[in-house]
Amino acid sequence: MRRRLAILSPLLAMAIGLATLALAAAGCVAPHAPRPQWEDIQFLSADDVGLHGSLFRHPTERGRLVVLLHQLGADRATLRDFALNVRGAGYNVLTLDLRGHGESVSRAGEPLFAADLTPDDFVRMAQDLSAAVAAARARAHLKEAAVALVGFSLGANVAWRHAAGDPTTRAVALVSPGSDIAGLRLEDGAAGFTRPLLVVAAEQDVAGLRGALMAQDLAGGPKQSLIVAGAAHGQALLASEQHGAAVRAAILDFLARHLAGASPAAPPATPGGPGDESGAEGGPASTAPSAAPAPGPDWKPAHDDLAARVRTLERDLAAARPPWRAPREDRAPPDAEEEETPAAEARAHPPYDRASIAARSFGGSFALGAYADAAFTDRGGEAANFEARSLGLLLRAGPAARLNFFGEVETLFGGDVAGGDGGVQVNEALVEYEVFEPLRISGGVVKVPLGAYNQQAIHPLRDFATRPLTAEVLVPAVWSEPGLGVAGTIHAGAEQLEHQVYFINGPSDRVTDGPGVAPAKGKFGPPGDNNDDKTAVGRVAWRPGAIPGLSVAPSLMYGDYDVDAKRSLTVFGLDGSFCWRGLTVAGEGFIFLAEKEKTGRPIPQRMQGYFVEGTYRFWFDALNDTFLGRGLSEPAFFAGMRYEQVDTDTRAETLGDRMRAAWVVGFRPHPAWALKLEYAADLDRGRVQNIKGDQGLTIALSALF
Repeated sequence: MRRRLAILSPLLAMAIGLATLALAAAGCVAPHAPRPQWEDIQFLSADDVGLHGSLFRHPTERGRLVVLLHQLGADRATLRDFALNVRGAGYNVLTLDLRGHGESVSRAGEPLFAADLTPDDFVRMAQDLSAAVAAARARAHLKEAAVALVGFSLGANVAWRHAAGDPTTRAVALVSPGSDIAGLRLEDGAAGFTRPLLVVAAEQDVAGLRGALMAQDLAGGPKQSLIVAGAAHGQALLASEQHGAAVRAAILDFLARHLAGASPAAPPATPGGPGDESGAEGGPASTAPSAAPAPGPDWKPAHDDLAARVRTLERDLAAARPPWRAPREDRAPPDAEEEETPAAEARAHPPYDRASIAARSFGGSFALGAYADAAFTDRGGEAANFEARSLGLLLRAGPAARLNFFGEVETLFGGDVAGGDGGVQVNEALVEYEVFEPLRISGGVVKVPLGAYNQQAIHPLRDFATRPLTAEVLVPAVWSEPGLGVAGTIHAGAEQLEHQVYFINGPSDRVTDGPGVAPAKGKFGPPGDNNDDKTAVGRVAWRPGAIPGLSVAPSLMYGDYDVDAKRSLTVFGLDGSFCWRGLTVAGEGFIFLAEKEKTGRPIPQRMQGYFVEGTYRFWFDALNDTFLGRGLSEPAFFAGMRYEQVDTDTRAETLGDRMRAAWVVGFRPHPAWALKLEYAADLDRGRVQNIKGDQGLTIALSALF
């Protein structure tokens, strides 16, 4: 029976895959399934961030494009209804997931979430917007389209920065802008801003109102304003029952004034002509100001009145602030106060970065996420089995932008320890203090930086259903240890260098042939190390700007493993990846060298191993109306192959000599969800009777939420 199942397993995997495609091709859908109302587009930023957008194409309009930009913690899907509303008014519309948000959460094949964004990333969002406009104009019907921008909070500051350097932008609407959001300062783009401008804010939203007033002062073109009652911020103004209709109408009216009859891709006319409006509290004022940066005389009284309200609100807030939050003389000026920081905005608008919950915590932010993985396995030498492989909890907290905590706790096999494989482990508990971007002081439970796989071994982020052999015996994922060190990112033009250096307990003398390093991982508590000397480990990842999508990273570990601290273990590692469109090629290899132990427990003097894998993600537009694509913004099939080899003692052929190849096909209804069918083949049966479980079928379902 076992031999029969071993023969049928690969045939079963192929049959399931072919049946899935056959059902899709047969059109197993509801008879009246609606056609997609938008086209999802993908493109790369200058620093190799995979960006995602949605293009809402108007059936007849060819000369006008409106770009909608979401606020911090949101994504393009939250603007979908308004995008349809704008398209219905006669425009082509593009919505964009800003980097670190929605589906734009990958840089050079590695995750990039909102919590990972640096000040430089926020500044680069304006360049991302330029790439998005270029990607839209690559469509024939939008090749010379005139562009207007509508941004909300963070998106407003991104729109302002982009428009200041792009003469083809015809008009800009800012909803709840901030005077300074993560380094995107309105003052920095003021000199080049002469576009027609609309600002929208709520009178009790201190940060948004202050930013709106500053934009009005700094802009050199025709201006309109809409100030409404209440304290709603950003996209909440669109959804407001009281003011939502007025806000939407004001934006559409502004677009009609400044994009109606626009000649494609032409720069705006010289500002200063009559006919523009400016108002407060939803009421129109009189004529537009001139091209001078200062507001015109008809607008200035309203400005003075609103500025007085801002000062009154700030005094009220200061009076209500708890003693431990009292302002100090050395605090930043009002334009940089906490109400306008990304952390403050994240408290009001939950981030989408491996998490779905945000709450106030010690004046900072708290985010929570989770992942799960379950599988059916049928491998040689083992009974076919359903497995609850992992359930993980991800969390992040920080009282300030430069102070952060990252945590990951994983339950393996339901926490059942009876069989020896289950349990609960802390994969990460890292406290970081950022001195500046190239230098962060980090400590706690760290993921050992040997190779890339151990840094991000979460199943939903991986296309293969099983981990490579190197991640089982050489750098057993997840390998975490208590430690202290530094990390950081260095930018040199388009190039990027990321470094991590830590001191940890390191492996003990329990390294053995077969299981490899797994039994020798350091312990979290006393006695955590078997000697007084600590182990140094580090990794440096280089991403050359000249070759987008390429990442190369050497890693090194050195420390004593024996109880007398006289015998060293040195590990050399190299990993790399290359991403191009839907293709990803990645691999890593390691060499372990140990000084010979004269007394005590002998360990292998040399171990080595590597893997190389390639995956390709693809989609067929004909499936958009089927059960596989209907209602999903980014579905994809994927297929891949991996070849790997490990040797846990190079002096002789033993059970630790393993070679394996694996093939996988699967479907992702969402980038963070995956159904995987993998078949692995043992390639070394003719040499050594290998460890059981190297060959067989694995069907896995993984999700990150």
